[in-house]
Amino acid sequence: LAAYLYHINADKPSGEYALNALLVPVMKTDHPGVYARRPLADMMHKLPENIPVVFMYGDRDWMFHPQVHEIVSKMPNAHLKIIDRAGHHVYFDNPESFNRELIALLE
Repeated sequence: LAAYLYHINADKPSGEYALNALLVPVMKTDHPGVYARRPLADMMHKLPENIPVVFMYGDRDWMFHPQVHEIVSKMPNAHLKIIDRAGHHVYFDNPESFNRELIALLE
């Protein structure tokens, strides 16, 4: 731990600094977690309705955003897909299910 703390402070900026700029921890809520500082949810209404939108989350995703159900319900062109046995990187955690869903969406 000491070496880790030393290197994140002494070394050149890394991905951790980028994540800190992009994400903010939220603990005092029904859905604690780490969320985007500028959420896409605030911009989704600007998309044309003829563009299909698919939200894919793993059933074990640590970044599942509680607003996604509300967003999908308000967008006639949006769908939510939950990938079983997957975390945040659904394409890596369960590539078979991810590919099956993706192919079905593209057909």
